[in-house]
Amino acid sequence: MEPWHFCIYEGYHVAILACLLVSTASSSAWLNHSLCLETCSCVGQTKVECSNRYLRIVPAGIPLTTENLILSRNLITNIQDGDFFPLPALAVLRLTANFISAIQPQAFDRLPKLSTLHVDENCLIDISTIPPILIINLAFNFIQRVNCHSQQTFGFAGDRESLINLSNNFIVGFLNLSLPVNIITAVSSNIRVFDIHQIQSVHLITLIDFRDNGIRTLPDLRNLTKLQKLFLSGNPIHVVQISHWPQGTTLLQIHLEKGTHINQNSSSRINHLYISGMGISHLQDIIGFMDVHFIEVIVISKSLVSSISDLPALPKLRSLTVKHSELIGVITFSPYLYPKLRVIDFRNNSIT
Repeated sequence: MEPWHFCIYEGYHVAILACLLVSTASSSAWLNHSLCLETCSCVGQTKVECSNRYLRIVPAGIPLTTENLILSRNLITNIQDGDFFPLPALAVLRLTANFISAIQPQAFDRLPKLSTLHVDENCLIDISTIPPILIINLAFNFIQRVNCHSQQTFGFAGDRESLINLSNNFIVGFLNLSLPVNIITAVSSNIRVFDIHQIQSVHLITLIDFRDNGIRTLPDLRNLTKLQKLFLSGNPIHVVQISHWPQGTTLLQIHLEKGTHINQNSSSRINHLYISGMGISHLQDIIGFMDVHFIEVIVISKSLVSSISDLPALPKLRSLTVKHSELIGVITFSPYLYPKLRVIDFRNNSIT
């Protein structure tokens, strides 16, 4: 029996050694891949770093096991069909800071795992070939019309939300956006008309960030049924046409110009309100944005508010800020009217 046991034990170690040799050889072969040695650098068996290599085209021969491909800061001008085929494991593709002006229709086809795409800081005008993936970064391009089309839905597990970043572009409208997206960011993108409430996938949107644009009118948003957060500071809003805020909206950041017309509404569940602008002269002006039973945080800045004596009872209010305004006096906050109030900030006013 002893020799028999010894043979099994010996065979077991031989098998392990053989596996290690094969694994080492495979890893060595991957790291000695011509692309890794001559053009790019490879980290492990899944990441290929090709940044700052003065590349004019996507290099050929990218290892099949690549999951993270970085081609940032090169001289690439076009993405051709088949440039990334076959890369069945590719999940993250970074093309930041090139000179890309065109992406061919099938450039991202047959990339079943692709979930994150960065094509920011390029020269894109047409983005109709952008695929429906989880994270899309298109900031700092020359995009005017958001014409991404797709009837597909995301096939990713878990509760991650899909995002498209269109900040620092020249956008004139979103009506042709049909990608199934949850978060839309377009900061400083020259937006004049708020039409996001009319897009095909409006029922999926949970967050909109349109800070620092030229929006003057805020239309009724009742069909944004899942909207939770809306950022609009830095827009010269003069008219608020909303009669019913989406019931799921809990955070609003907005700037109102002097003379702004607001439809009064007491049914919203906004609990964090950040409001600025000369359109606010009395605290009663902000009641149109909230139901007093839900509000927890109020931040008012750069306003004409001079008194807080008209502040209504707010049973859930935790924090009140009035800064860079015209406030000249304060009041005693009754614990019966504001039982949860813990933070008061009246900096940069004219209180004597």
